[in-house]
Amino acid sequence: MRCYLFVLLLIALAGCSKIPHRPLEWAEHEIGVQTWMEARPNPRIMEYINAFAISAATPPEEIAHEDWCGFFAAWCLKKGGYLTPQNPYSMTSWCHYGEDVDIPQPGDVAVFWGHVAFYSGHNARGERIYLGGDQGHAGHPTAVCRLSFGQDEPLCYRRPIKAAIYTKLPTVSPNNS
Repeated sequence: MRCYLFVLLLIALAGCSKIPHRPLEWAEHEIGVQTWMEARPNPRIMEYINAFAISAATPPEEIAHEDWCGFFAAWCLKKGGYLTPQNPYSMTSWCHYGEDVDIPQPGDVAVFWGHVAFYSGHNARGERIYLGGDQGHAGHPTAVCRLSFGQDEPLCYRRPIKAAIYTKLPTVSPNNS
């Protein structure tokens, strides 16, 4: 009986967890993170970039001021336990990432010319809404936010693939009994 109550308690606690489990949930928790207009980059954006070892000609500090959308999306995927593209800075890498889909579902990755974001749904006008990093309007700092690109369609939608988790079980040999 005690074991049964303990299991019920664990299930209840798991349901109360505020820790995101999906990439889109991680992205929602980051809404409001924005590019700093000063010389020093935002440390949170640097965290997105530094989570990946890449060899880009552009220094990470410069990426943090202008082209960090791919790193943000890859960071959310990684946090959610999903595979990431080989190079989050490369649009080509994103176009080959995951599974190609025609009809997006919330959480699918939308790849535009020079931009990557998560498909989030539709607004009241029927426009598609995207949640991503390095998004915004001209003249304002870019940020993690939801945004419609009007009638602009992405090059493709990609469905993220959950990373396999392999656990090595202990081996027992007949001689160790």
